[in-house]
Amino acid sequence: MTNSIKRDFPKIDVRCVNNAISFSRLDEYEVIGLDQGISVMMFGADFERKGVDITYKAINDLVNKGYQINLYIVCSINEDICKDKLKKVAGTNMLPKWVHFLPPRQDIATYYRAVDIFVSPSREEGLAYAIPEAAYCGCNVVATKIGGQLYYEKIPGVIFIPAEDPEALSNAILSVVKKEKNRAHVEDFLVKEFGLKKWANDVTEIYLEKMKERR
Repeated sequence: MTNSIKRDFPKIDVRCVNNAISFSRLDEYEVIGLDQGISVMMFGADFERKGVDITYKAINDLVNKGYQINLYIVCSINEDICKDKLKKVAGTNMLPKWVHFLPPRQDIATYYRAVDIFVSPSREEGLAYAIPEAAYCGCNVVATKIGGQLYYEKIPGVIFIPAEDPEALSNAILSVVKKEKNRAHVEDFLVKEFGLKKWANDVTEIYLEKMKERR
């Protein structure tokens, strides 16, 4: 994006500063219990864009192989639409018992901290805050290799898979279940790289540099 702006406005000094995330709000959460087995969460307000069908196919394959997995879908809107489309993918009038829908809530950390894995098999995405948020809360994270998500490829432990690939998602889910995670290391990394202090320092450095140039 920065390069595009520089090309279109060559006489303007363009700098890119990474967006910041307020991680402190994720320290407020409620402890809740979920069904037994591996818990996988995703957002599903936009069925196609978020890749809900990809996740269903991936987990359905694992369930058929004998794994105990529950899928939790959070929809801020369009929950009924998501359910109807998912039924068509499943080829049934009733969704399997391992598919659950959770209501949206302000303290989203409650969900992140309750599940084992957060998946984002999106086909398209902007700057996906959910990936660093879930990682900060201790989730193992699996995401597709698409523009808005690759921004976070340097986060330790996040697994990236090709888009439109349920088999790759299945394999990634199994791989992270078996993996130990250094949560403190991930938290420290995220705060240093994407926290508010980092953003403020970056902006301040640019202003100070420009002020020196004018002297």
